[in-house]
Amino acid sequence: MRKIRIMLIIALIMLSGNNSSYAEHKEDKISVNSEDVLKSMLYPKLLQIVVEQYGGPNVDWSIEGVENVSLKKNNNDIWYEVQLSLKIIQSKKEHYDNVTLKTDLYNPNTNEVVLLNYQKGK
Repeated sequence: MRKIRIMLIIALIMLSGNNSSYAEHKEDKISVNSEDVLKSMLYPKLLQIVVEQYGGPNVDWSIEGVENVSLKKNNNDIWYEVQLSLKIIQSKKEHYDNVTLKTDLYNPNTNEVVLLNYQKGK
């Protein structure tokens, strides 16, 4: 009788599905803020604008920061006006440009981005 109880306990332990003996899986956590999301959404248009401003893809650049975002409304037209600063490296010289974009991110079906102002730094 004692052997049957021991065998039953061992069988229950084996069938209990305890995962403690398996290796622990840790998920990689990625931290993203709203500025990162905005930068990634505007990057393709900004790439096109920088290439147009500097005559080709031979310029290194990066988005330094979002300076201002404001919601604009004119009758039924609603858009965001986004001001960004870009770090431009050309011929081993570094300067900062200011860009103002009109974007229809308010309406994600169109996602239209228009250049309003481009001010080159010195």
